[in-house]
Amino acid sequence: MLHLYSDSSPNGFKATIALEELSLPYQLHHVRIDEGEHRRSDFLALNPHGRIPVLKDCVCLTSCTMCASMRASTADQTFLR
Repeated sequence: MLHLYSDSSPNGFKATIALEELSLPYQLHHVRIDEGEHRRSDFLALNPHGRIPVLKDCVCLTSCTMCASMRASTADQTFLR
C-alpha cells in the first residue's frame, strides 16, 4: 500500500486526485504544516527537504515524480502501457 504524507495544499490535492483517479489504495497521513510537523525528524527522514507531498512505497518520492510512479505501478493492470 502507498502512504501519502500531505497537507491541504495545491500540490497535496494533485497527489490525492491522481491516486483516486488511478484507484490506487493508499493511506493518508496529514502533515500539519502550520504546526511545523514538516520540520520534525520523523518527517525529515521521509523527505530531508521538509516538503510535501511525500508518497512512500519502496522509495520516497516527491510530487514531481508521483504521477509517473503511480502510472508505472498501474501499467500492468491497465491500458497505460
